[in-house]
Amino acid sequence: MPTFFRKSLMAKLVGYFLLVALVPIGIVGYLSFSKGTAALREATVASLTASRDRARDDVNDYFTEMLGDMNYLGTSSAVQSSFKTLADYLTYASFLDYGKAHPDAPVDINSTEFKKTLAELDPMFVRFVENFEAGRGYQDLLLVVGKEEGLILYSVKKLPDLGASVASSGLKSTKLSELWAKVVKTEKPALVDFSQYEPAGSIGGFMGVPVFRDDKKLYGVLVLRFSPAQIGRSMARMSQIGRTGDAFLIGQDQLLRSGTRTRPTARILAFKIETPGAKDVVAGKADVQEIVGMRGVPTLSAWTPLGLAARDNLGADFDWGIIAQMDSSEAFGSVRAIGLWIMMVAVLIASVVAVSAFLLARTIARPMAAIAEQASHISEGDLTVEIPELKRADELGDLARAFRLMAGNLRYQIKQVLEGVSVLSSSAAEISTTVAEVAASTSQTSSAVTETSATVEQLKQAARMSGDKAKKVAAGSIQAVKISESGKKATDDTIERMGLIRDQMESIGETVVKLSDHSRAIEEIITTVKDLADQSNLLAVNASIEAARAGDYGKGFAVVAQEIKALADQSKQATDQVRAILEETHKWVSAVVMATEQGTKAVEAGVDQSAAAGRSIDELAKRVADSAQAAEVIDTSAEQQSAGVHQVSDAMSNIESAVKQNLDGALQLENAARRLEDLGSMLKQLVERYKV
Repeated sequence: MPTFFRKSLMAKLVGYFLLVALVPIGIVGYLSFSKGTAALREATVASLTASRDRARDDVNDYFTEMLGDMNYLGTSSAVQSSFKTLADYLTYASFLDYGKAHPDAPVDINSTEFKKTLAELDPMFVRFVENFEAGRGYQDLLLVVGKEEGLILYSVKKLPDLGASVASSGLKSTKLSELWAKVVKTEKPALVDFSQYEPAGSIGGFMGVPVFRDDKKLYGVLVLRFSPAQIGRSMARMSQIGRTGDAFLIGQDQLLRSGTRTRPTARILAFKIETPGAKDVVAGKADVQEIVGMRGVPTLSAWTPLGLAARDNLGADFDWGIIAQMDSSEAFGSVRAIGLWIMMVAVLIASVVAVSAFLLARTIARPMAAIAEQASHISEGDLTVEIPELKRADELGDLARAFRLMAGNLRYQIKQVLEGVSVLSSSAAEISTTVAEVAASTSQTSSAVTETSATVEQLKQAARMSGDKAKKVAAGSIQAVKISESGKKATDDTIERMGLIRDQMESIGETVVKLSDHSRAIEEIITTVKDLADQSNLLAVNASIEAARAGDYGKGFAVVAQEIKALADQSKQATDQVRAILEETHKWVSAVVMATEQGTKAVEAGVDQSAAAGRSIDELAKRVADSAQAAEVIDTSAEQQSAGVHQVSDAMSNIESAVKQNLDGALQLENAARRLEDLGSMLKQLVERYKV
């Protein structure tokens, strides 16, 4: 599809027309849809909110009417006389004395006196309940007498609670007992929430008003029991806002207080509403939002508290919340309908625009297609075609006439160009051949010069290396002469020192011989000392014997003899140690004598060798001096040769540069001639495509 639009002018025109038409349509449609949907949403929200508020007002009106009925009854003469009759019965029966019941005496509802008392009561209570039971949901009317015990002494329905005490019997934990206690305490009307009332076996609520005696003291409480059915019917009437519309009441525990539209009396006080609206209304908030409802589908929901606790005349310590809702699909169905209509109108307008654009584009595209076809033949080289003549006075007619004139001029110019190209092509071929031959010969000359230059460069490098080597040889020869002279001097010094060493070795030998003689003399002295020590030891032993014979007079001499013996032993030990040292010294002296003799022989041999080395070094010094002179001559010749080779190398470099420049010029000329030849061939091919 994009390729078709790129290649078709008609498609482009139709597309542009559609784009120009659809953009404002889209903008207008979007704005209309936005404004319309916003208005419809506001209207739907307003309708749901109004339904919610009507239901709230209806429930409040219901309790207002109920309170008016009860206030009217509580102040009527019939109720006053009925409470007086019942109070008198209690007083007569000693159960109650002006509001104080006897603690141990329950009411006997089966007694003749009690039945007779009930028969004397005004039958208006029965008519009241019968008249409003169907219309307002009043289920029963109770007369609770007394401030302490609260005895139920009258009931229209004659339920099991008749005759019971709301303060001490099984009714103590019921909402009825709570209502009685509140009215007795405040002496004002009161209302309690729905609850399961066991004596009736159903769910109901209670409203009570105080009944006073002439002296303004309290007789008791007039109680009305009402059902949630009437409230459910009222909620159903107020929820007629659509197929899925509904409205219901919930308490502070989020349990239903009225039936829903589909189940008017079902699941009251049993089903808990867990939606965000239920949580908000319990917290005393009012709002309208789109949330997920009880059935798990998007729901438009509006909620608000009833405000029962805020009404002082009701005496309610609780409040209910009302929730009105409908499915979002139904609530905003009109929004989708508007969108569908806008889309249908847009499609219709787009169709009309597309047809108009197609008809207009065809009047433009057909002549353009015919001219384009002839222009295509011209682009392929066929100049024999004829451009059709359009009998139109607009731009397309001008375009056709311009194409006809262009084709005629082009045929004439191509003929002229074709003749010139033929001449140009043949001349370029001849120039290209000549230049190619010149370039080939120049290339061969350049190769020969390059090889010669390379050879001269190698010769130059060899001459430079020879000169460097000659200089090194000359320098080495001079150094060798100096070293040989130093070696000769060192050899003479060595011979002289070897002589001194030989004299010292002879002196050492004589000294060692004398040391050996002295060690023998010391050994003889040690032998003499050892003999003296043996004799001293023997004399000490004899002296000890004589001292023993002399007894006490010889003890001192014995001590001296003992010390002499000890000294003799020490002298003997010392002589033994000295003998051992002398024997070791004698061994070392003998070794020194032998080493001295060997050293003397080695020194004599070293003297002979040093003399021979001196003679060799003299001969080497002469040879090195001759080599140094030859190296100086070689060095001078190498420098002259290097200078000559360098001059030849420079000349060859100049020749090579000139040849390369000539070669580059020849190559450039050859390339230019080849390009000129190619250009001629290309022009020839181009003009040959045209048919004239």
